[in-house]
Amino acid sequence: KQMALDQYEQDLAYWETIDNAHIVPHWVYAELFGVGSNTVGTLQVVALLASALLCVLDASTEGATGMTKARRATPGGRSKALIARYGAGFLFSTLISLLIWGLQLYLLHDSYGDLPLLQAPICCLRYFTDLPQSMTIIGYWGIMVTIRTLIVSSLSVGLLWLTDRLQK
Repeated sequence: KQMALDQYEQDLAYWETIDNAHIVPHWVYAELFGVGSNTVGTLQVVALLASALLCVLDASTEGATGMTKARRATPGGRSKALIARYGAGFLFSTLISLLIWGLQLYLLHDSYGDLPLLQAPICCLRYFTDLPQSMTIIGYWGIMVTIRTLIVSSLSVGLLWLTDRLQK
């Protein structure tokens, strides 16, 4: 009990130095950002596995049906067909990622109700004290989700490219 009280007093002293500071429920946002939790890591693995599954199924279907040869002989040229293929893979992976991050928000909302103080400065959370006061909690989460989604989608395109190289 004393340790928790000491931590709370340290947090109060820190929050007095922040403009527009709020006392926010750290446990909710720790789960949202994956601090000390496996939920975010699990969701990232699911997104990566879904993207890998897309690539493997796409490559095996194209190989089994002879579409690889047909794609090489398309009137617009092979490069247009590849760009369309990579674009579709990127969009599909982006959709999967966004669905997974939406699922994360749904699960948090289901567990805790409305997420309070999303417009509070991110530095109000004790594990993000080094970030600027102008960045909000929802702004940081949006940046984090965007970066993770771009990484998963880029990996998907990379896997599609690799399957193209392996099929030759």
